[in-house]
Amino acid sequence: MFNNITSVSLLSVEDLARILGLGEKTIYLKLYRSPSSLPPRFFLPGSRLVRWHPTVVAQWMDNLAGLTSSPSPSQSEFHKKKNEKEKRSGPGRPRKTEVIERERRGGV
Repeated sequence: MFNNITSVSLLSVEDLARILGLGEKTIYLKLYRSPSSLPPRFFLPGSRLVRWHPTVVAQWMDNLAGLTSSPSPSQSEFHKKKNEKEKRSGPGRPRKTEVIERERRGGV
């Protein structure tokens, strides 16, 4: 069933830090504060570990260097999903200004 899968070792935070010339703590900070400043990551199912696929990292670095004109498919998918999340707005809790305005009009 899995005969066609080749052995690929995923990159850890330590590996990515070494490749990018950054410290491990810097990678963790970027993951928390600005994940879009790093290559698209891969989460291992059932684990909190974050890994990167070497070919995705290489494509991401090529895009940064201007060696390729189009983003890697996984990178564009990642940003597409991120933008979809930002666009969503549900009925949720009303803002304070909306509550005040509603009270002024006499409605509750």
